[in-house]
Amino acid sequence: MDALDDGATGEAIITALRNAGATFALIHGSTVRGTARPGSDIDICAWWAGDPPPSFDVLVPAGVDLMVPNGAPLELAGRVALDGVILFEDDPAARVGE
Repeated sequence: MDALDDGATGEAIITALRNAGATFALIHGSTVRGTARPGSDIDICAWWAGDPPPSFDVLVPAGVDLMVPNGAPLELAGRVALDGVILFEDDPAARVGE
């Protein structure tokens, strides 16, 4: 995951999502598959326990494509859940539905 190797980008994303109230987040897409090219965006999927904000209202760093799966089609949310890598989780039970 070259885009997050410096640590600063990952920490900035985590801070932005936590400040917006996200419960957990996954990295998915080309960054996880190892096919990201220079200039590729970083695909992030973040979950809110309550009503989520619109993704465009969350102030993530430039180059981050944020998906909010609350209410997303099952096929899309399922693909991210299967292929994504956990960026952070503040409530593991919320992620697995306990």
